[in-house]
Amino acid sequence: MSRHYLGIDIGTSGCRAIVINAEKTILAESQLNWLRQQKTDPQHWWQQTQQLIHNIGLQLPLTSIKAMAIDATSATVFMVDQGKILSPVLMYYDSCPEFLPMIQRHAPKDSPVQSASSSLAKLLYFHQTALPKTAKLCHQADWIVGNLTGKWGISDANNALKLGYDPMRQQWSDWLVNVGINPQQLPKIQAVGSDIRMINDRIAKQLGLSPQTRIIAGTTDSNAGFLATGANQIGDAVTSLGSTIVLKILSKQAIFSAQYGIYSHKIYDLWLVGGASNAGGAVLSQYFSETQIKDWGQNNPRKPLLELDYYPLPRMGERFPINNPQLSPKLSPRPPQDQAFYQAILEGFAKIEAQGYQQLQQLSTPPAKTVYTIGGGSHNHLWQQLRQHYMPKQIIQAVPQAQPAYGCALLALQADQAKI
Repeated sequence: MSRHYLGIDIGTSGCRAIVINAEKTILAESQLNWLRQQKTDPQHWWQQTQQLIHNIGLQLPLTSIKAMAIDATSATVFMVDQGKILSPVLMYYDSCPEFLPMIQRHAPKDSPVQSASSSLAKLLYFHQTALPKTAKLCHQADWIVGNLTGKWGISDANNALKLGYDPMRQQWSDWLVNVGINPQQLPKIQAVGSDIRMINDRIAKQLGLSPQTRIIAGTTDSNAGFLATGANQIGDAVTSLGSTIVLKILSKQAIFSAQYGIYSHKIYDLWLVGGASNAGGAVLSQYFSETQIKDWGQNNPRKPLLELDYYPLPRMGERFPINNPQLSPKLSPRPPQDQAFYQAILEGFAKIEAQGYQQLQQLSTPPAKTVYTIGGGSHNHLWQQLRQHYMPKQIIQAVPQAQPAYGCALLALQADQAKI
């Protein structure tokens, strides 16, 4: 029987599954969208994951799937005790600023935890309520892995970065005890792309998968999107414009700079260096309908630059290229025409992206050569034109089909080929 590989993406607006073969060709896929109340419901995430797998089974034999990996949103977390949910879910955009001073006193100044929205700040928030000693912090991806394997308290090195995991030393940071963290509440960490264990026999039977299906350590959604583009050369960069703007560049060395909201994820022997701005599609959705966003982005030729000096944020607070939780959105003066207002916001996005890559290069990453574009913005022709104005030296290449689920399927494929 052919060997197939499944990637599952638990995203901010929904979830997706993609199956590929050894030639990296997509053979099957399925997508489901969240309702508003489902975005913060772990039980629903698991139900939808099961539905995705069922949908894939209508397209090919599930027993042909040899390995699978999961990606999800970083810093969306809650507390779990052997599969029992003990707390509300705090989403990636939720902030716990009251715990930032304690983190700042003990954590290195360039640590990715130096943010009010970090997973560590949220764990300190959870500490305000009584929890059993066996409770562990759980990321979105960890929750799906736990349900698949029956083994709880496992995470990957990328999702754990904002919780205080040290990817350079490949262990939890020693200073975590100084902020009151009990090491028992931290998950066991696996390298991205490494074997976790076989799927649980009961779950395999329930879902129709082979009991020999291997669960592979995944990554964050933005990292999986990077992998999906096929970018693999030093200096290859990826911009993702979805609800937020995420920039990443492939480098031989790691860079951490809390001052600018820059951090590094290790994948195999290289580093993805970058940061995530709070600016992005979430801002457009506050002012325009989906039809307007799509039509004006595809059919509105760029007019002369408005240069209104916008900094388009959905709410107060920015992470990168300016790390300032008190930064206010700047969206005035507003032009009288809605389409002009729309273009001015896109100009703001383009300037944030250019500033981000300039900041990365100043901190010793290689210059961005080819910038692959993923997310909803990859379909926006107007934004693409504006970006070329602000980044004239880069080759900007849209990759509209680079789904994070595909990146996870590639992780599963590579893990299986390493074993064969």
